[in-house]
Amino acid sequence: MSLIPVAASSALGSSLTTGISSAISLFWISAAAGVDNMCRQLPDELVVLALLPTAMAAAASTLHGSTTAIASIGFGAAIWAVPLLVIHVIAPAGVGFGDVKAAGAIGAFLALTQHAVVVAAGLVAAVVGITVSAVRSEQRRLALGPYLAGGALACLAVGSLAGEIS
Repeated sequence: MSLIPVAASSALGSSLTTGISSAISLFWISAAAGVDNMCRQLPDELVVLALLPTAMAAAASTLHGSTTAIASIGFGAAIWAVPLLVIHVIAPAGVGFGDVKAAGAIGAFLALTQHAVVVAAGLVAAVVGITVSAVRSEQRRLALGPYLAGGALACLAVGSLAGEIS
């Protein structure tokens, strides 16, 4: 499944601004995940680039009278980042702080276009993916970024297929 049709269907179900910002954010998160897969480090610059369209879409929504855009972003960022932050504090070698920041950015952009249940399900998909890979892999040092990006893509796809896009 290509990223563009999923992001485009997300744009059709919600406002065009938030759909486009989600597509751009997913692009930058995917680029960061690619770097993470090669270098085992998520570049902060790409994570910030993923967060900028979300911030602009939230600002535009707020200017147009939305009272929930900022709260949605905070909720989504917390749903994705807090569990990884707890793991990072307990075992910093297992989950790097770049993963925590990327998860926050992903949760923020997903929360603009998805319902809360779908946002949480995306994180579950990412965690299941990394768990299965860790169990099956001889190499215990896996990049989490690609699984976070896959969870975000799964979240958009499920939301689009289920008609759950707000």
